[in-house]
Amino acid sequence: MKLIFAALALAASAFAQGGTPMNQVQGPPPAPWVGLPFYDGSSNLQYMCWAPQLQPATTQKRSTSSLTSIAVSTNVGTVTTAAAHGLYIGARVTISGATVDTDLNGTYIVATVPTDETYTIATASVADATYTESTLVITTTWPLTTLARWAINVFTYSGTTFTGTYWANSSTGPGLACTARTSY
Repeated sequence: MKLIFAALALAASAFAQGGTPMNQVQGPPPAPWVGLPFYDGSSNLQYMCWAPQLQPATTQKRSTSSLTSIAVSTNVGTVTTAAAHGLYIGARVTISGATVDTDLNGTYIVATVPTDETYTIATASVADATYTESTLVITTTWPLTTLARWAINVFTYSGTTFTGTYWANSSTGPGLACTARTSY
């Protein structure tokens, strides 16, 4: 219920500021956007990060050591990266360059994010093994939380009562890193 209320508040603040009527130009963006919610210890929506879904491609490669390995066990692939990957549940990644088991090549949805350097994907028909071929590449065009491509909506409360919302850095345009949301 709190999420619905917060989403309505966000829509009201983002698209009808000042009580002015909306027209097609002022309405929601024409391209899909990604919204990532973050809650406080009381299950109140505290931050909502927004970014255009389609971004310039980013890659992690074994040949540059930014990709450490892909370990597959019982149709779950655990991807390990050398640094924070910036992905989240629901983001899509494409794996290419697998030669030991070419069934690993394909597009996947991030299923879980156990740590900043690991995430899991559901695989099918891929042999259980740890893949470290130098030709492995993971590509995504989804916005990474570690890059300054986000607009961040901050929600305020007095106890458990919602009191308002504002845009971090007074900016509704993408240009902030979602991972740094608490510092704005």
